[in-house]
Amino acid sequence: MKFAVLIFSLFSLVAYGQNTELEYLKNNRTDLLSDSNLEIENTGIIGFGALHGSAKTEDAELILLKNLIANNQISYYLPETDFSTANYFQTYLETGDEELLKDLIIQYGKRVPQEASVEMFTKWKRLRELFKGHDIKILGIDKLASYKYTVKEISNLFSTDVKWPLLDSVKQLTSKPNANYSAYYDSETKNLLRKFVADYEANTPEYFFFLLDTLKFNHIIRNVKATFVNGSRETQMYQNFNFFHSEYNLQNEKLFLRMGVYHLMKGKINGRSPLFAQLIENKNYTSKQVTTIQVYLTKSDVLWDVKLDDNGNYKGYSTKAGYGISDYWLEHYKGIQYLKKTGLSNITLYDLRNTNSPYSVSDDFSLLETKMLLSKSPWTFISGFSTVHYIDIAVLISHSPANKPVEELKL
Repeated sequence: MKFAVLIFSLFSLVAYGQNTELEYLKNNRTDLLSDSNLEIENTGIIGFGALHGSAKTEDAELILLKNLIANNQISYYLPETDFSTANYFQTYLETGDEELLKDLIIQYGKRVPQEASVEMFTKWKRLRELFKGHDIKILGIDKLASYKYTVKEISNLFSTDVKWPLLDSVKQLTSKPNANYSAYYDSETKNLLRKFVADYEANTPEYFFFLLDTLKFNHIIRNVKATFVNGSRETQMYQNFNFFHSEYNLQNEKLFLRMGVYHLMKGKINGRSPLFAQLIENKNYTSKQVTTIQVYLTKSDVLWDVKLDDNGNYKGYSTKAGYGISDYWLEHYKGIQYLKKTGLSNITLYDLRNTNSPYSVSDDFSLLETKMLLSKSPWTFISGFSTVHYIDIAVLISHSPANKPVEELKL
């Protein structure tokens, strides 16, 4: 009898938890496909994060950006890329050069391979229209993955009459069709940049005489040097952000970051601080001034990898569904079933922060913790905190096709 009572009590507690979550989500959801008057309070910085490689993620981001722009809530847009690549995205917005855009997407993909895609190319075309008439600047804070646009910007930061052997060699890289620009491993480009940086540091006054922008140049050199050592990407991102926060007075601006989920978490994970956690810990912002939006996928596909032939030429791609989107019987986000039961459309937004939120319960990391059938979750969170210590808003996307590699694009 006691055993039966215990089982009944356990089932009652589970049912109560389910009902609480379902009721809360029903009362705090927005259909992003039909509600054109969405308002997201933004007192500083908004981060939009998702698993990479699914097409409708770009649609959800554009809907949010349209609303933020309409309410004058964005002045800087930060994609998941480095400073110089971001500067040339700004050039694309100004010129509409689609050949440039396609190459930017390829170089962007050196950092985020699943987003070197036709969908990302299309998103930037739509961003160009969306940003017209608004003073929105593009800013890159990520660690270098490709040197291509860094080399190009270095070349353009010197007056045209300068004659300097190592600088000439760097400039010549921009006209080499098959140059290896990877910042991940040793190459001719990386070795040349090592020599160039050493020469600059030995002859700084002479370089300064010909430089057009010493502040920008020194920032680029610091980031190039960071690729010569095995340093933390998250630390480099924070250092870059902090530099701009000071030099560009970002504390008075409205920022929107599009990055992977991890970087936008507001608390420590596995004992380490992602970018947003560092911003809060170092008092660049309070937690309430930082808004994290996390995208969840269901009944969707993601681009998985690109296939090359023996000569390195593109020959196709593969996709994943279930496994790869964290909604799979072997691997899924804790509590994702409640989002799936309450979705209003293929793109539904949920504010997790409101009164009586079950997502504020201590040590219940729903929508953060990954449930694995045969192993432990790869992420551990801070004991005594809750889901809303890490994220503020959830977006559920369903029936999203996988991205297609940008190689499929014919201009």
